[in-house]
Amino acid sequence: MGREVGRLTFTETEFAHFRVRLARCLVLLGKVVAEPSFGRVPLTLGAELEMFLVGPDSCPTPANVVVRDGLTDERLALEVTRFNLEANLEPVHLRERPFTELAAQASGLLGQVTAWSLPRHGVRAVPIGTLPTLTPGDLTARALTDLPRYSALERAWARRRHTSSFPLRVGEGPDGLVRAESVAVQGAACSWQIHLTVPPDLYCSTYNAAQLATGPALAAAGNAPFPMGRHGWEEARIALYEQGFGDRALGKAAAASNPRVDFGQSWVRGGPLAAFEDAVQRHDVLLPAVSSDEDVTNRAGFGRDPIRWLWPDLVSCPPKPCCLWLLGDVISRVRDRVLPASQRRSLDELTQDLDLSTGDTTSKRSAFWTMLTLSSVIAAGGVLTDSTATVIGAMIIAPLSTPIMGIALGSVQRRRTGSARTVLLACLLVIAVGMVMSVTLPSDYDLLSNGQISSRTSPGLMDLVAALATGFAGAVALARRDVAAVLPGVAIAISLVPPLVVAGVCLGQLSGWLALGALVLFVSNLFALVFGGMVVFASLGYGAEADTAAGRPARRAYAAMALLFAAVFVPLTANTVLTFLLDSWTGITKDAAQQWLAEESGASVTSVDATSRTMYIHVRVPGDLPPVRSLLERLEGRIPDGIPVVVDASRGRRIDAGVVGD
Repeated sequence: MGREVGRLTFTETEFAHFRVRLARCLVLLGKVVAEPSFGRVPLTLGAELEMFLVGPDSCPTPANVVVRDGLTDERLALEVTRFNLEANLEPVHLRERPFTELAAQASGLLGQVTAWSLPRHGVRAVPIGTLPTLTPGDLTARALTDLPRYSALERAWARRRHTSSFPLRVGEGPDGLVRAESVAVQGAACSWQIHLTVPPDLYCSTYNAAQLATGPALAAAGNAPFPMGRHGWEEARIALYEQGFGDRALGKAAAASNPRVDFGQSWVRGGPLAAFEDAVQRHDVLLPAVSSDEDVTNRAGFGRDPIRWLWPDLVSCPPKPCCLWLLGDVISRVRDRVLPASQRRSLDELTQDLDLSTGDTTSKRSAFWTMLTLSSVIAAGGVLTDSTATVIGAMIIAPLSTPIMGIALGSVQRRRTGSARTVLLACLLVIAVGMVMSVTLPSDYDLLSNGQISSRTSPGLMDLVAALATGFAGAVALARRDVAAVLPGVAIAISLVPPLVVAGVCLGQLSGWLALGALVLFVSNLFALVFGGMVVFASLGYGAEADTAAGRPARRAYAAMALLFAAVFVPLTANTVLTFLLDSWTGITKDAAQQWLAEESGASVTSVDATSRTMYIHVRVPGDLPPVRSLLERLEGRIPDGIPVVVDASRGRRIDAGVVGD
């Protein structure tokens, strides 16, 4: 604002660079408004008065430059058209009679302008919403003030409209529809603007009160019923101002448009930063501010890397080429779509929910350990009885995701919260509950016949993919205020307590490999939540700024994440490959079994399963089975040696056929 624009055209790269810089400034602004001292200034009232310059016939006169230069008053500024001036009044303290003081300033300036310009140029200053003597011919591109910023603005809007003119609705019927060809039509709408400074904690309520009062104030001040010589609405000035850029659709398309000028979409929430974030999110860059100097964000330590400002606590790297600026712009747009500024939760809100070491720690920890113990018992009961509904109930009430997401938030902020220790102790508790309850199992209990156990002891790569998607869903749900209802679904999808219970049950039955598979599934879900949380929280700027001394802790955090990913990815990939191979071997085994039973009348192979590296062949035979040795001979050389083969007959007989290759 207020900067000179020295050029009329800009490249797409310059637009992309400025979008990144604009988003950077929002990040910095968020840090500024969070400072306790921000906005702690005396309450003041300021104002801007826009005026028309008219000649002896009361028609607009293009004399703003000569009047401004002749008076040399810093309070006077040029406006969009040659017949407008703007007076910026000095702020006054909000005590005694501030409006009287502002009125005195305004009257003095108006008199000063007229006293100087009337004898020299026959021009007077008229403060009025819309000058009745204006005509469409007064609002063409020739009326624009001769400054590069207005010429560049004209070009920018013309490029967006793709038409030489655009419609303006200022009244009812055919007479109320006019066409304009330039943003100079903005010069038809002058205003008296009041500027009130308030503390940050009163910003939202004051802003919303102003919005509430705007309607009655405009209704009482209707003073522009004859826009451009036509019979229009009582306050046609508002319509002119709203439509003056040519970006507001008329008719049925109006509801879908996103105009640059409006009077608010909803009540403001979230503090002073929310209004700026909403504007940046809803509107693209119109004119980029191009400068060869280092911008304020570079001086603040962000550098020129777009990824560094998007996720400053996840990336530490040297400056990148222009393609990354474009990538940063794309990522920024996606982030603003997924996490709109109006729905983002504050850092304090997240910390209170996810950090068990802040606030009422006694109550938080009591609730956490109580619900974790109960959910573990419920999950163990559901696993042992093979009850899906019971296990789902345990997933919903299990609080284990809270400290896990606390790890993500603490990692982004580079501070110790104790969440990792809490997660470790919680895992040991859940596994212990599973082990204790597994003692009640009969000694000949078949773990793999239980669907709750078998489904969680052989995870694959797709489990990691699903877990990553669920982790991002959980992080987004926590960071947004309006999607908390999906958290139970996230709790069901991510499945944290059941794999630990299964690991405990399997350890209690001395099945170490099955327990290891369940632990790998849990670790993959743990990694997914932490990774998703770190990406989302860092993209929102919740992380602390990295200074030179913070480089080592950051590298340790990234190294730990990389090792955790490798620890999960390698076994899951190996298990996925093995699963594909087992599926292939299962088909070969079924073909061999059908050939083995071909000479037996009425015999058939119902199914073949590969479970825990063993081939289970389920057959239906009316009489005796053929010698199993011939089955092993048919399999030899077709599937790897060393695989055990078990034949289950329809009459309840189970025969250990032996091991292929022995």
